[in-house]
Amino acid sequence: MPNVQPGNDPSQSVPMDPAAPSPPLGNDTPKNAYPPPGPAPQDEFAPYERGSSNTARDQALAITEQFLQIMGWPSGVDERALELGLLQQGLELSSERAYNWLFTQLSDVLQKANPNAEFGMTQDTYITTLNAFKDSFETLTGSSDIPADVLRMAIDQQWTQSELTTFLQNDKRYSDPTLLPWLQQGMTFKDVKNQFFSTYGKNPTDPGQLASWFNFKQGAQQVGSQQVASTSHVPLGGPVKTPSQSEVR
Repeated sequence: MPNVQPGNDPSQSVPMDPAAPSPPLGNDTPKNAYPPPGPAPQDEFAPYERGSSNTARDQALAITEQFLQIMGWPSGVDERALELGLLQQGLELSSERAYNWLFTQLSDVLQKANPNAEFGMTQDTYITTLNAFKDSFETLTGSSDIPADVLRMAIDQQWTQSELTTFLQNDKRYSDPTLLPWLQQGMTFKDVKNQFFSTYGKNPTDPGQLASWFNFKQGAQQVGSQQVASTSHVPLGGPVKTPSQSEVR
């Protein structure tokens, strides 16, 4: 009779469940540890490389490279991410909006060091343009402290002084006639300041004094013109005398 050790009796073995996982292979590695490879990932730029030779990606790449070149190709900036961001937002056809958006993706340090990049300008061009708009703003208002939002629109849209004047005439910060009354008359701070100097032989102490004087002068001129208009209908030589019945014989 064979010597059967406890637990080794074939008659006592438990049948294998077909649904049970297979026993570990060599080195205890399960069969499903390495799933079969799936489809290759699609190139995220593929949708933007269709069509003509000058594809959407070509345009986005040109803007992105110009933007980075303006700043001297700073380190730590992901050019590929910027390019894809432009495409995903459909900004590759508007360089103005594209530069504005790219600028928002920079760190605070790079923004402060490269304010010109927001407009796609070189440093020299930006300084020249900035000074020109500051001069125009000061000519119109008496202050060179042009607000950032006004400056951004003026540079982006390349306003003329006439366009800047029109904007100020319709902006509530500057359309108050008690503050800058000459704007509504199509005049500049410089024009009115020269008139003040011609009248008094000195410059006004501040824009507030000039505004008060200008409003007083305008009011006086209106009163004078009304008086002239009221007397212009009186016949020369005084009023006509109507004869009384006693005088008529």
